[in-house]
Amino acid sequence: MNMEIIIALAVIVGAMSGAAGFVVGWRDGRGLEGLLLGTILGPLGLILFAFMDGGRRECPTCFEIIDVRAKRCGHCGEAVPSEAGELNAETQTAQSGQGE
Repeated sequence: MNMEIIIALAVIVGAMSGAAGFVVGWRDGRGLEGLLLGTILGPLGLILFAFMDGGRRECPTCFEIIDVRAKRCGHCGEAVPSEAGELNAETQTAQSGQGE
């Protein structure tokens, strides 16, 4: 094969992988990460990106993607349980005051 054909194939595969990575990451707000990993690493970058959590999770109330450290959802405003499954201390205090 000519060197020009090899370079052209590498550019095409990189562009397609970058576009696919962008589409995959768009929902989580990580489109740029997906684009870069897909473009630089090709199909391997897509596989790596698919298994990265990115420090985000779903709000249990509105199902929007939020930061894993969030105490309240930025979309619906509800308190979000910690990773251990417990509500944060502020919410527990507010709930104990309501029960009286």
